[in-house]
Parts: sequence; structure tokens; C-alpha cells
Amino acid sequence: MAEFSIENNPWSEASWKDQANEWITKELTHRGNVLMGPIEEVQNTIWSYVSKVPTSTGYYYFKAVTASLKHEVPLTALLAEIAPTFVPEVIVADTQRNWLLLGDGGQTLKSVTRADGDMTRWEGMVRHLARLQIQMIAQKEQLLATGIFDRRLHVLPQLYTEALENTPLLLIGEGGLREGELEQLHAFAPQVYEMCEALAVYHIPETLHHDDLGAGNILVNGERCLFFDWSDSAVAHPFFTLMIVLRYAEAVLECGEETLERITAAYLSCWTEYEPLERLHEALALALRLAKLCRALSWQHILGHLTPQQRGEYADAFPYWLQVFLGTEE
Repeated sequence: MAEFSIENNPWSEASWKDQANEWITKELTHRGNVLMGPIEEVQNTIWSYVSKVPTSTGYYYFKAVTASLKHEVPLTALLAEIAPTFVPEVIVADTQRNWLLLGDGGQTLKSVTRADGDMTRWEGMVRHLARLQIQMIAQKEQLLATGIFDRRLHVLPQLYTEALENTPLLLIGEGGLREGELEQLHAFAPQVYEMCEALAVYHIPETLHHDDLGAGNILVNGERCLFFDWSDSAVAHPFFTLMIVLRYAEAVLECGEETLERITAAYLSCWTEYEPLERLHEALALALRLAKLCRALSWQHILGHLTPQQRGEYADAFPYWLQVFLGTEE
């Protein structure tokens, strides 16, 4: 079972924001920017802090993450270096303090979709996503060196077995797993191994996976889509990311089957160099199931570094995604 160290977010300390704002001001003025107003806090959670900075050349965004998610900083910097057309501009990446200073990348896909209801934009977005993932296939070792999660198919069965040993996080009979579900999950272990082996047969290389790619983590800038908030990221089967995208479109934006099929077709069309379309659909069916296990593992990691009090409303997220994977929840 993975060992977790409980951590506190540094932005809960009174002097931290003053230090961060001083750093932001120094970095931006050094680059010729003039602050045009106060630095505004826009997000303050147990695992990250974000502020918005108005300057003479536009807005900038500051982000700090906890130590357990520190890989987001070097990963974002790596993507900005290797694939700059797919991520916001990185002004500074401080890997010692787990701080990022980013340029403004435009409006979120969430806000523009809610404004005009145009889901055809999502077809272009998933093509951008696939192009990024294909570009990063050759960079697997560099990706892993940033500290992102290793969720490759050959390690998933072992991660699954270890996850089921983390009984305090499973909340059995306490709003998490229900009676008998842990036994069902244990009994399913051989099938997890078989599913991973079956998916590995398809010639689709493992690469960068964004495990929280909701529309709020995608920016629209003209014809470009920029992807950010890489704290839940892994080297894994690329189709895992499509599960997140489709689930968001269906559950949050209430998209129908026809729209979901168009998004899926747009994404898979980018992978026909690796397998014929029929086999891509076969691989996707396996990947969509295993992606739910991957999501459970992300929540296990996040919650494992928090106290029961800190977990709050998210405490049941890990057992819930195991239930989704098992098929006892939707």
C-alpha cells in the first residue's frame, strides 16, 4: 500500500500571500509590466491556490500547488518548452516553491460553451488534445521524470491491488463502499489484468494523459485550445482522457448521444495511423472502463495526503470512482 505523508497548504499561513505577491510583482516588473490593480485571489483550496494579476500588458495568473502535486510545475514547464502551442505561456516555473506564473490564455471552454451552446467547438478541441498526446509519445521518459503518475497498462493491476488495501480511504459502510463491494473489487482483480493485457494488444502508444480535463481546464484562444491544470496527469493510455471529456460533456452540459458520438469520432480520427477505425473503437471500449480506475487512483493520491477533516466533501471520491469502475455507480 502506498505511504502518504499528511501535508498542510502553505497559503493558510498569514505571511504566505504577502511573500507570493512580492514574488509575482518582482517577476512581472522585471519583464517590463506595470501592475494596474490589486492581485485578486480566484481559487483557494486545500491542494492549490490561484490568483489573477492585472498589468499594463494584460492579465497573468499565479498558481501554487501542494507538495503532493508538485509535478504540475515541471510538467507545465516541459510542455511549454516542447509543445508551446498547446498550453498557456509559462512566465516562470519555480520548482522549489511549487509556483507557476502563466500568461492569459483566453476564455475557458466552459464559459464560451455555456454562452453560445456550440458543441462543434469540442470536436476541434479533442483533435488538439490528440495532437498533443501524439507529439508527446516520444517524450515518455521526460514526462515521467517530472514526477507525474505512472498509470501505464503494465502497472495498473498492481496499483489496483494496492488501492484496495487502503481501507481507511474506502469508507466502508460510512458513505463510501457498500457491504460486499470490497469483496467484489478483490474478485475483479484477474479481470483488471486481462483488460490491461487486451488493451495493450492494440498498437496505440501510451503517452500524456490529463485525468481532470473538464471544460474549465481548457482555454479557447482563437482556433487554438490550451490545456492547463496538469496536477492530475499521468503517462497512461491516451484514450483515458476521452473518458473525462465525454463524461463532462454528458453530465455537466447534458449532451446527447449524437454529440458524444461526434466528439468521439473527431478524436479517434487522429489515431488512424496506429490502428484502423474499427479497432480504435474496440480499444476505446476497454480504455473507457480502465480510465475510471485511473480516476479512482488520482483521488486516492489526493485524499491520502489530507486529514479526514481536510477531505471534507471530497472524502467519498475515491470509493465512488471504484464503484463507477465496478459498475455499481454511474
